[in-house]
Amino acid sequence: MSVEVQDRIILGDLHPLEYEHPFDTKAMGLLQGTPGLERISKTIFKAGLEKWAKVQCTGSNLLVTEKNLPELNRCFNDTCHRIALAQIPQLYLRHSIGIQADHIGAEDPVIALNAFAVDRLTEAELEFILGRQAGHIKSRHSLYTMMALIMGFSGGFGVGLLGAIPGMNILTTAATKPIEWALNFWTRMAEFTADRTGLLACQNMDMAISALVKTAGLPLKYAENDCNESFIEQAREFEQMDSKWMNKLFKMMRPDPSINWTVLRASELLKWVESGEYESVLSRESRSKVQMARDGGLIICRTCSYRLTGSEKFCPCCGSAMSITPNISAQKKNCPSCSFEIKGNEKFCPGCGENLN
Repeated sequence: MSVEVQDRIILGDLHPLEYEHPFDTKAMGLLQGTPGLERISKTIFKAGLEKWAKVQCTGSNLLVTEKNLPELNRCFNDTCHRIALAQIPQLYLRHSIGIQADHIGAEDPVIALNAFAVDRLTEAELEFILGRQAGHIKSRHSLYTMMALIMGFSGGFGVGLLGAIPGMNILTTAATKPIEWALNFWTRMAEFTADRTGLLACQNMDMAISALVKTAGLPLKYAENDCNESFIEQAREFEQMDSKWMNKLFKMMRPDPSINWTVLRASELLKWVESGEYESVLSRESRSKVQMARDGGLIICRTCSYRLTGSEKFCPCCGSAMSITPNISAQKKNCPSCSFEIKGNEKFCPGCGENLN
C-alpha cells in the first residue's frame, strides 16, 4: 500500500517486537548462545574501538543541522519521529559514492549517510534509507554490528594492527571463528528487520522498492526508467534459491558494503507486506505482540538487546547496568505519554522510551 505524504502515520508507541523479522530473532538467539560472545564484547569495549569509530566519523564528515541543511534535517527528524525513535541521533554526510548509510557507535550512535544518496534519491526514498539506520538503532543492533565489522577486520589485513592492541589478540585466533560466523549470519538477517523499519518510516512501498533499485545499481543515465516491476519479478525468482546454501554463505562471508543483497531483501519485504503484517503495524493491531512478549517475561538489555533472564544487575554481554528489573510488582500503571502498560519497575517506558521517574 502506498500512503500519501499527508496521510502518513506517526507510530508513537512503535516497538521493535511488532516488526522484527523472524530470521533476525532466530539468528540473535543463536548468536547469544555462542560461547565466548560476552568476553569478546567486553574486550572490544575495553579497547575503546567503539569510541574510535565514532570519533573518526564525527571528525571527518559534515554534521547536518537545522542551520546548514534545514530540508535534510527536517526529513531526518520526521523519519525518526515517525517510527518513535526515543532519541534522535546526529546525522553526518560523508563524501562517498554509492547509496549507503551506516549507524556507528554502540553508545549514543550516529548515522553516516553518503552525500551521493542525497543527490540520487527522492525524499521518500531517502526516508526509507534513513529509516533503515534509525531502525537498527531502535532495535539496538549497533553493538553487534560493530563487533561483526571488527571481527571481519581482524581476519584480513587488520590482524597485525588489532593484535598490537592490548587484549585484542583474542580476535585473531581460530577459537573465535564460531562467533565470527554467528555475527556474520546475524548481520544479514538484521537487514530484513531494518528494511521493515525503513518502510514504516516512508510508508510507501513503491518508493522503498525504487530506493532498492537505485541501491542495486540503476545508472543515473536511466534514472527516468521505471524498473520497479522488473525488479520485483527478479526478487520473486530469487525466492527459489536454496535457503540452506544461502545460510552457509552468509555465515562465511564477512560484512562488505559492496554486497548489499538488495534483491533478496526486496523479496523478504514483499512477503511481509503481502502477509498483512505491515498493515497490522500501521493500524496498531500489532501492539498485542509486545504485551504478549512482556507477559511471557521477555526482558532485553537497552544497550545491546541481549535477552536477559531478569536476575542480572549488569548485562553479561556489554556490561551495562540494568535499567529494567523483573516484573514483580503487582500494581499496574500506564505510561503518561503513550498509555503503554507498565508492569514492573521500569525507569523508561518500553513502548515509547519516556522517562518514568
